Amino acid sequence: MPKVTNIALVGVGGQGIILAGKLLAQAALQAGHAVKLSEIHGMAQRGGSVVTQVRFGSTVFAPTFGPGEADYVVAFERLEALRHLPALAPDGTLLLNDTLIQPITTATGKAAYPRDVLEQLQAKAPGFACFNAEYTAEKLGNSKVANVIMLGALSIYLEDIPDQAWAEALTQVIPERYLALNKEAFAVGRGLETKIPPKL
Repeated sequence: MPKVTNIALVGVGGQGIILAGKLLAQAALQAGHAVKLSEIHGMAQRGGSVVTQVRFGSTVFAPTFGPGEADYVVAFERLEALRHLPALAPDGTLLLNDTLIQPITTATGKAAYPRDVLEQLQAKAPGFACFNAEYTAEKLGNSKVANVIMLGALSIYLEDIPDQAWAEALTQVIPERYLALNKEAFAVGRGLETKIPPKL
């Protein structure tokens, strides 16, 4: 059976998860792959959980995949990473944007935000890479490009999507007035060093 690459992009509303999914799907399409894109939990309001699945390969039938089938989980927030860790395949890789966004339950005091999230992720994820995408985006002058920085970091792992395909995807998906900034963010993401998560 032809190999299909499964990627889950997870985070909360306002982090640009849906846009990141569209960019990834377009890049895979530009590279000549069959592509399926699915928004699983599309709560668009800021703070709500958002999950997008992208599948690509020579032939892709189903738009979604199940637990234990993700080659990569790209998490834009710590707790969302932990929540969706069961999606990872036994040899999968978790890419984490190391930021913390309090969900409503913890912000209102109804629940406590786990203090050992990073330790759990490091212990349970087969492969684990952690990045400071938010901080890096702020240095570029716009925190909203953290999603594209994370795609740049992911692109290093996806050898079957060449640089030109990513460039074409950015040009087609990003409005022209934001294109130069997003191209810079993507390039910075490709060179971003893995951050060693601090002990909490």
